[in-house]
Amino acid sequence: MKASFWQNNTNPNRISSLLFIGLVLIILVVLVIRAIQIPLFIDEIYTYDHYIRTGYFGPVSPYSQANNHLVNTVLSYFSFEIFGNSSLALRLPNILAFILFSFYLFKIGGLLKTKIARWTLYFGILLSLYFIAFFAVGRGYGLSFAFGLASFYYVYKLFENNSVSRVFLALLFLGLALFSNFSLLLFYLISGGIILLLTFRQKEFYFSVSTWWKTSLAIIVYLLVFGFALDILFYYKDSGLLWWGGLDGFRSITLNSLVYLLFQFTTENLIVWSLVLTYVGVIGFVFLLNKFRIAKKQLATWILFLNAIGIIVLANAFEVNYPYQRTGLHLYLFFILSFSFVIDSISIKWMRVFLSLPTLLIPIHFILSFNVSEIIYWSEDNLPKDYFEKVKLIEEKSKNDYVSSIFIEGTTHSSWDYYLWNDFNPLIPRTVMVRETKKEYYDYLIDRGENMTQLLPLFDTLAINESGPLVLYKRKKPTERKLIFEITDSSYHEKTTEFHELVRMSLDTFYSSSLFIETKIELDYQSYPFVSAVVIVAEDNETKEKYGYRTIELDTKQQWIPEEPFMHGGYLHQIPKDRKVDILVYIWAREKQPYIVHSSKVKIHQVIE
Repeated sequence: MKASFWQNNTNPNRISSLLFIGLVLIILVVLVIRAIQIPLFIDEIYTYDHYIRTGYFGPVSPYSQANNHLVNTVLSYFSFEIFGNSSLALRLPNILAFILFSFYLFKIGGLLKTKIARWTLYFGILLSLYFIAFFAVGRGYGLSFAFGLASFYYVYKLFENNSVSRVFLALLFLGLALFSNFSLLLFYLISGGIILLLTFRQKEFYFSVSTWWKTSLAIIVYLLVFGFALDILFYYKDSGLLWWGGLDGFRSITLNSLVYLLFQFTTENLIVWSLVLTYVGVIGFVFLLNKFRIAKKQLATWILFLNAIGIIVLANAFEVNYPYQRTGLHLYLFFILSFSFVIDSISIKWMRVFLSLPTLLIPIHFILSFNVSEIIYWSEDNLPKDYFEKVKLIEEKSKNDYVSSIFIEGTTHSSWDYYLWNDFNPLIPRTVMVRETKKEYYDYLIDRGENMTQLLPLFDTLAINESGPLVLYKRKKPTERKLIFEITDSSYHEKTTEFHELVRMSLDTFYSSSLFIETKIELDYQSYPFVSAVVIVAEDNETKEKYGYRTIELDTKQQWIPEEPFMHGGYLHQIPKDRKVDILVYIWAREKQPYIVHSSKVKIHQVIE
C-alpha cells in the first residue's frame, strides 16, 4: 500500500490523524476570519503600496526599504491581480502556506514514535496563537515557516536515504524560505552544511558519475542563491535599513521579545526564566548524552543551538542586531521541534509526561487570548475603516471652502492611505507621517487618549476603537488662520523633469510660528507607477536651513482620472519670526516620468495663535 497523508508506517493511527486534521481546519477558519476582520497594518500596506501594486519585485527600488519579503511580494502580486486588494486577497498566500505548513507538520509528527511527543509538537505550534497568527498576515513570515518546515523534513529524510531528489527538494524549500524572510539566513547556512556533510558521507557520491554531477549542480545553485541573498543584505546594511533589533544581548533583545510576543511575559519573570532554563537544560542534557552526534533525532537541536550561536557571533563580531520579535520567531519553531524530538527519545514514560506538562499552558493561553479582531503585536496600527467613513461623511456634508487637515499618531496613517486608495474622494483630508508638536491645530486627530488630556476641551470624540488604543477626534471650531498668499496657475505643463516648482516666495515678517498650506493640483500621468510627491518646505533665505519639510505622496491610485484634483492641507511649524523665510512647494517626480499639470492652486495661511 502506498504511503499517503492518511496512512503510512510512521504516521499515528487514524483517529489521531482525524483529530489533527480537525484541529488544522479549525485553525484555518480562524486565520481566514482574522484575515478578513483585521485591518491591514503599516508593513502590509507599505508592501502593497510600494511593491505589489507597482510591480517592483526586486529588492532594490526607489523606496529603499527592507520591507520587501520577495516571495510574498510575488505571490501577493498574482493574488492582487486575480482577486483585488482586499485584506483577504493580500494575505491569501500566507493562508495557503498554512496548509503546506500543516501538511509537513503532520509528516514530521509521523517521525515521532510516541503520542505525547507528537501532540507536544502539534499543540506547541498550532495552539500558539501569536505564532500561527502570522499565517493571516501579508508578510513573508508565514511563508518562511512553511517552506522552512518542508526543508527541515527533507533534510531529516536525507539521513535515511541521501537521494538527489531529496537534496533538490530540501534546497528548493530552503531557498524559498530564505527569500521569504532573510532572518533565516543562518538556517539556510546550517541546513546547507548538513546536506553537504550527509552527501559526502555517501559512498555513491564518489563512485556514481550521475550522482556526482547532480550533487555538484545542487551545490552551485545553493551557493548562487546564498550569494544573491548576501548581496541584498549588504545593500540593506550599507543603506542603514537593517535597524530592527539591537545589540544589548541575546536574552534582553531576542529571548525577551520572543517570550513577550508569544505569551506576554518576559524572562524577567522568575517562573518564566526558570522554565526556559529548565527546558534548554533538558534539551542540552539529552544532546550531551547523544555525544553531539549529527543524527536525525538531533537535527532540530543542532539547528536551534547553531542558530543561537550564530546570532551571538554575528552580533559580537560584526554588530549585526540580535533578532527582535518576529524576526526571531523561527527560533520558537525550532525550539518546539527540538523539544518534541527530545521527549520522543526519553524511554521513561512518566518523565516524558512530566516534562511535557508545562507545554499544556500553550493551549490554555490560546483559549484565554483567543480573538479574531486584534492585530496583537501591532495594536497601535489597528485603524478601523469606520474612522475613515465617519470623516468622509462629515466632509461630504460640510462642503467647506478650505482643505481640512488630519493628524494620525504613529504609523497608522498608512491604513488611512489604503482606505483612500480604495474609495478616493478629493475632499478626504490626507495625512503624512510626521512627529507633530502642535496637534491642536488640526481639524481631525486620531491619537491615544492619554495624549489628549490637555487638548480635550478643543475636540469632540467621534469614535473609539475597542481593539486598539487610537481614538478619533474632531475639532469643535476650525483653527483661526489668515490668508497671506494665494497663487493659481492655469497653464498647461507637460513635464519630464524631476522637479516642477509650484511656489517659490519669501516672507519677511510673521506674527505666528506656524503656517497652514493648502494645495490643489489637477494632474494626469501616463505611466504607472507614478513615483512622486508634493513637497512643501520652509527654509532660511540665507543659510537654507530647513525649518519645516512635508512630503505628501502623489502615487495614490492605480488608475488616476485625468484632471482629478489632488488636495492637501497641512502645517509647518517652528518658523522664526525674526528671519526672512523662503516657502517652496513643488512636485517631485522621482523617476522623471512624464506627466501633465493642468492647473494648480496654492494658499498660504498664517495661524492666529
